[in-house]
Formats: sequence, structure tokens, C-alpha cells
Amino acid sequence: MDFLLGPILQDAGRGGPALARFHRIQDALLMILQHPPVQSDWRSTYSRAPFPPSFPSPPPILTTKLKSPLQHSLNPKVSMAPKTPFEHFEEIAQRYETTMGGLSRDLSQHIIRGPAASISTDSVVLDNACGPAIVAEELLFALPASDAPPTIHAVDISPAMIGAARSKSALSAHADRIHLAVMPAEKLTFPDSTFSHSITNLGIFFFADAAQGAREIFRTLQPGGFAFLTIFAAFPHLELVRRAQAVVRPGEPPFSIPVDLAWFETAHIESVLHGAGFENVVVGETVAHYGAPTAAGVADRLLSLFGAVFETWSAEEKEAFEEELRRIVPGALETFQRGVGVAGEVEEVGIPMRTYVVTARK
Repeated sequence: MDFLLGPILQDAGRGGPALARFHRIQDALLMILQHPPVQSDWRSTYSRAPFPPSFPSPPPILTTKLKSPLQHSLNPKVSMAPKTPFEHFEEIAQRYETTMGGLSRDLSQHIIRGPAASISTDSVVLDNACGPAIVAEELLFALPASDAPPTIHAVDISPAMIGAARSKSALSAHADRIHLAVMPAEKLTFPDSTFSHSITNLGIFFFADAAQGAREIFRTLQPGGFAFLTIFAAFPHLELVRRAQAVVRPGEPPFSIPVDLAWFETAHIESVLHGAGFENVVVGETVAHYGAPTAAGVADRLLSLFGAVFETWSAEEKEAFEEELRRIVPGALETFQRGVGVAGEVEEVGIPMRTYVVTARK
């Protein structure tokens, strides 16, 4: 790949947009090399992932027009099924926001325009377990254009997620203020008392060691600093999948997501944070949406997110499941306004998702 990137890399030496362009081209070439074009039926190619059982592998470069959102295929010689949260997020990095139905951005906007509205140019912010750095991006959108952004450190254990963040021009335009790094949340390399604000959006319940991750959040906060966390209070999108499953396979145990259900209890959240050293912990709630422009789009995203559970099903069962899910999804949706960019909004439909919004002060 060096001979392809050489001339572009020379241009990237000037920094700024040229450097961002280099990273985007590099990521695209890596995707092509790792997932060459193949053709086969999606119904026989889902991953054999013992963990997480409900997450599909990423789509490769396609050679035919899709007839279904699930009609993608994998080359088994170059792709392994995800077996850990790390591998799963590595796989979906480039399509994370779509697969998550916009939930991460909804919640980022809620935090930044609400509990974390005090963030300013002088703040030092940790975007912890950042994924493709949606929090950092929304911080840029929330500040007046005339203001310099705060100093932001966006870190994630997944190199692919950091690669996806690096490809965003809004972030690369402020490379002097926004710093991206591959780093596990349980072992942050920052000195004690570094950050005025720490944001962990939909992350802590995926940590290999949540208690240690919480201690690292506390350690790296300045005295008087604020930590903000978002945690799902329920999985209504999973309930739709279970309802469709019960129609097709009524005697089968319901699908599950590998998340400790203790996180649905506020007492558990408070216990983890108190154990990390926080004394002032407030658990509030908001409603985000797993959404899309249309009901069909929501169904498409659910089928993509939970597709791997169909691996052992017959073609007829898979078709019946998809048909049933598409039938029941519209009844679970409500219309909402989704924020876009600096001040824009679009109307979408989505599944309301109760979510805990936690504020903890050091």
C-alpha cells in the first residue's frame, strides 16, 4: 500500500486538510484490502460469534445491488467473527452511528447542551471510550464559531474507532486542540487531576472492569471536576427482536445482549461510582431514540444490529423473522426531532430509549 500512499503522504506533511485527506484515503484502502469483493447469500454467512451473539460482522465491498438490508456477505478467509466487545467495535467502527440508530449523538447533544453546558474554551475534556468521537464533534458544534474549542482528549481502546474519528474533517481542523489516542478506559495514561470534565457516553457497561474504569475517571478529574456518564435503563429495541423471535421460534430462549442487567438499577450505578471515590452522584433520566428517517429504516438498522443471531436458522425462518419484525416496528415508534450540526434539526421516527444520565463531582 505504500506505493499508493507515498505521494499523498508527502502532501499530508503540510498538515491541515491534506493530513485529514491522507487518513481518510488510508482507512478506505485498508477496508478494501481487508474485505475484498465477494458474492454470496447473507442468510448463510452470518458470523459464529459466541460474544456478542447479537452483533453482525461488517459489510464488505458489495458487487451486487442489495435486495435486503441484510444481504451482505463476508469472505471467510479474511474476516473473523467478533468474540469480544473490543473486536465488535473494531468491526463496526465505520458504520457505528448508523448501526446504533443515532443514539450516541442524541445523548451527546443532551449532555453538552444540558449538564455539561459549562464547558468552555478553558476546559480540559476527556471524551472517554469515545468511539468515533461523537462527543468531541458535538462540543465543536455547541460552541460559538468565534470561540476556540476546549482542549479535548478523545480516547478509545479500538484503533478502528480512533481511525474513524481521525477521518472527520471537523476534528482534524482543530488538531491543535483535539487529541485522539488509542487507550483503554481502565488504564488511562493521563496524570492525576488532568480534566475539568470527563464524559463517558454509552461506555462504562461495556468495560472489561467497570470498577477500575470508574476509578480512572475519578483519578484523572481535577478537584471540583465533573464526570458525566450515560447508561441505558432498558432495551426496548431488543424486546422487538424477542417478540419477532417468539413468533418464529416460540419455544426458544429469548435473545439477550451481553450486558450485566445490574446496570438497569440506579443503586448499582451509584455503588460503582461511590466505590471509585465520588461522593456527589446524581442519576437523572432522559429519552433518546433508536431511529431513522422512516419505519423501514429503523427495521433495517435493527436487522443489521441483531442479524448474527440468525446464523443457525433456516432461510424460511429468517424470512419469517424479518417479515414479523417489519410488521411490529411501526407500532413501537414515535416522531422526534434529531439535532444536526450546529443548529439544524430533522424529523425522524424512532424507538424511545430510557437512558440514565449521571453527573458525579470530585
